Amino acid sequence: MELVQAHLSYLKEEFKLYFPDLSELDPALIRNPFLVDVRLIPNNVQEDLIEFLNDSIVRDESETLPLIKFWSRMSLYFPSVAAMAVRGLLMFPSTYLCEQGFSALINIKNKYRVR
Repeated sequence: MELVQAHLSYLKEEFKLYFPDLSELDPALIRNPFLVDVRLIPNNVQEDLIEFLNDSIVRDESETLPLIKFWSRMSLYFPSVAAMAVRGLLMFPSTYLCEQGFSALINIKNKYRVR
């Protein structure tokens, strides 16, 4: 019986990795992060988000770049904030968003390999 309970506990933890709590992925953070209430964001990301929101360059780029390119670029400077957005973008993607997301991830990966 203990073996079954241990296995079920393990499965529960694995499911949390594959299916994160949707309440943590606020779509407003992805579309317009400047309208998000920082108190609703997980504690481990709040400080980075506050810096992110107070950066004038970030605000300018959010208005000029397409969504995927914006978050791709932000992953270089604010990785924890961008990771939340990318996870949200890729959670239930259409084919187009999926292709765009993977292209952005490959672009990021190649930038890190060059270093």
